[in-house]
Order: sequence, then structure tokens, then C-alpha cells
Amino acid sequence: MQFTESNPPLTPLLRIMTFIEVIVLAAAGIGLFLLPDIAATLWPWELTPFNTRFLGAIYLSAMVAVGVMFRGGRWYPARPVVWTIFSFTAVVLVVSILNTHLFDFSRWGTWLWFLLYIALPVNSAYHLWLYRRVPTNILRPTSSALRYTLLIFGGALGLYGVGLLVAPLTFTSFWPWALDEFHAQLYSATFFSGAFGLITISRATTAGELAGAGVTQGLLGVLALVGLLIVNAQVNRVNWSYATTWLWVGMFAAMALTSLILLVAARRWNQNEAKVQS
Repeated sequence: MQFTESNPPLTPLLRIMTFIEVIVLAAAGIGLFLLPDIAATLWPWELTPFNTRFLGAIYLSAMVAVGVMFRGGRWYPARPVVWTIFSFTAVVLVVSILNTHLFDFSRWGTWLWFLLYIALPVNSAYHLWLYRRVPTNILRPTSSALRYTLLIFGGALGLYGVGLLVAPLTFTSFWPWALDEFHAQLYSATFFSGAFGLITISRATTAGELAGAGVTQGLLGVLALVGLLIVNAQVNRVNWSYATTWLWVGMFAAMALTSLILLVAARRWNQNEAKVQS
């Protein structure tokens, strides 16, 4: 398909799939984070309290990103979101296939899980190919400082994602709660998707893409920390005297800090554009 517009609308198929994603992510995120006892009875596999809240944080932050994409309705700022959807769902699908023995196929949620995680990476890959030749004249080059910030943080997320995949227990040994290989590898998708999203906008982007990435990263960082506090208030298993606990806290606090950098950059870009137009 040839695109002549600098910022073409999303295809009807992508709009429909995005709407479905928002609904599913909202239901999963709210259920896991706010109604964990109910969500646990529907989830495709057995969950522990910390994993339940952490998964809720992941899905709520993803809901915001996909919601921004649906509301915008155009390739920019959808571009980095489609990349994150592809990377996240592809990794989750592979990890799920390799661990089917952990899934409860008597629950309808399991069948919905595999249906979505087959359809979503295929759909996002198709649209990445479809929009590959969209004109980029709407994008503005990033400053050197912002570019290196995005590349460094995105690269760190990607490398950690690789670590979670190849040596899951080693790379989660500092987490405040014990993880099994399945959950550690599953969480690698979150770090891969963050890496793809940040690296995609590192060289040239729009204010909308920066703001969307900032809100998503910040929400994940804050909700992960809040979820840890909520669960620990109930079970009291986190040892705050361990340096490793604070390393985990620092990792997600860094996400929140990066989000502030992105949001400030987006605000400045909007202000500069307003001055040019006036």
C-alpha cells in the first residue's frame, strides 16, 4: 500500500483489534491489581499474590498505551505502540507454548489467552509491514541528549529482557519475591516491549509519541512499586534490609524518572510547535 498522507489513519482492522485490546487489558489489569481474588479464579494458571499485582501493573500500563493509540487513530503516535505490541505478544506466545503444562485448559481464560496471543502478534506484524513506507516528514529529530537517554535506557531494558529469557532465575535473584522460570521469562516481554518502544522513537519522533511512552513507562514503574507495597502489607515477606530489594525498587523508580524526562521533552516540543505556528 502506498501512503501519500504524512500521518495516515489506522486501518479498520487495526482499529478493531486495538479496541478489543483496550477492553481486555482494562479487564485484566483492573482484575489483577484491584480484584486479585476474583481474577485468580479466572486466570489461565495459578498465581501468587506478588505475581498477581505485578501482572496487573503490566496490563494497566499497557492499557494506557493502547488507549492512546486508539484515541489518536493515526500512525503517529501508534507507531511505537504497534512495535511494543508485537514484541510483547510474540515473546509471551513463545513462552506460553513452551510452558503449556502450566496452563489450566478447563478454564475459558486459557483458550482466550492463546487466541489473543496468536492473533495480536500476527496483526501487529502485518501492520508494521503495511505502514513501512509511511512518509516520515512529520517526525522531528531528537536532540543528542534525548537520543542517548532513550538508547541507553532502551538498550538496558532489552539486555535485561535477554537475561530473563536465557537465565531467568539468575536475573530475578534480586527480586523481592521468589520467581519461577515461567514468570521470569514471561516478564521478559515487558522489558523487550519497553526497549522496542524507546528505541523506535530515539532518532526521530513526535510530541505525542514521547508523551505516550512517558506515561506508559511512568505508570508501570509506579504501579509495580505500589503493588509491592500493597501485597507486602498483607503478607509481610519483603526484607527491606536487603540491598537487592532496593536494587529492584531502583529499577522501577528509574522507569518513573525516565517517564518524567519524556513528558518534559514532549511538553517542550508542543511549546516550540505552538511558537512556530503563532
